[in-house]
Amino acid sequence: MGYTHYWDHKGAATEDAEAYELALSEVRKVVAASPVPLAGGFGDVGTKPELDDGVRFNGVGHDSHETLSLRATPEAGFDCCKTARKPYDVVVTACLAVMADRLPTFTVSSDGDELEDWKAGCALASEVLGRHILVRLDH
Repeated sequence: MGYTHYWDHKGAATEDAEAYELALSEVRKVVAASPVPLAGGFGDVGTKPELDDGVRFNGVGHDSHETLSLRATPEAGFDCCKTARKPYDVVVTACLAVMADRLPTFTVSSDGDELEDWKAGCALASEVLGRHILVRLDH
């Protein structure tokens, strides 16, 4: 067990493709504006977040844990990312908040509290995107 965020994407129909790509483009903006260092999926020092085919990133070195991976095309399913409250957690929560905000079929839940543990992530997403992002965790 550990501090983990979960998501469930129930809508993978073709009509979701445009909205999904818009959400991913916003997620990429958030990742690019990250206030904490980020690496590729394995967290290796010197690597960069992978943004060309979906989105994959981790913290860097000892500040890495599990990879946040969002597929390039909408696909139904449940997934999770254990961050262990490491610094990159703020970017993970920001990205998941954007996905849930843009896609009504994308729900998030967490071991964290939506008011305390997601506050910084929602603030980051709101600042980068210039609109209010608020997450509602699915309990």
